Amino acid sequence: MIVRDPKGRLDPRAYFSTRQRDEPRAIILEFIKRWTSETTFEQSRAHLVIETQRQYADLAIERTTPCLFGLYSLVALPAKALHPDGEAPIRTTAWYVKKEATFADVLAAMRHHL
Repeated sequence: MIVRDPKGRLDPRAYFSTRQRDEPRAIILEFIKRWTSETTFEQSRAHLVIETQRQYADLAIERTTPCLFGLYSLVALPAKALHPDGEAPIRTTAWYVKKEATFADVLAAMRHHL
């Protein structure tokens, strides 16, 4: 099925299903159900730099990504309380200049505090 924006602002998009009996409405509803998880993963790749998992077993992938989200939460939330202004110390080296703290910097600050 091809969906077009009536105002012409967006490019046409094609939506498919491997089940030939699926009605167009059912295809769109299934796509909408996945949208929140897809955007979560896209945002995590863009902002948290979580890479696509490369394990060979599906179970390993199902375990790793939620653990990464959990680890991020366990570090980010207390770090925000420790540095409410968002100015966590930045660890620098002569060969790698950073303008903002990375997850490794925040993790190091939390370890130092503990």
